[in-house]
Amino acid sequence: FELAFSFDLSALAELPQVNIRTTLEYDARPHRLRGPLMIDVLRMAGVSTSGPTTLTLRGIDGYAPVLTLADIGAHDFIVATHIDGQPMAIGGLGPLWAIYEADRFPEMARKPVNERFAGCPWGLYHIGVQAA
Repeated sequence: FELAFSFDLSALAELPQVNIRTTLEYDARPHRLRGPLMIDVLRMAGVSTSGPTTLTLRGIDGYAPVLTLADIGAHDFIVATHIDGQPMAIGGLGPLWAIYEADRFPEMARKPVNERFAGCPWGLYHIGVQAA
């Protein structure tokens, strides 16, 4: 890669925080998640948020879905740092989780809960950006 930018938890906490509530697949119950909008994280890293861009979201388990910047913006993805008011620990879903409020979008809410989060890696540690 040509350029890199890193955040620690305090830098993420300084960005405006968003709260979402959505039903999660691991227990099929609604949970509250909090963190900055992913689009704000990308802007802070110097990523242009106009034009076609592909993002590879990498989780610590090796899962790496590829989404477009348009998908991230349209679904208001957040980089969640907290679940139900508690920081997410490594070894669970955290310490970061790329996620959105699936219950809010009819096309996703109609799907079984275990099919709503294919683009949402837990244990997020890297976002690869490729402008088209």
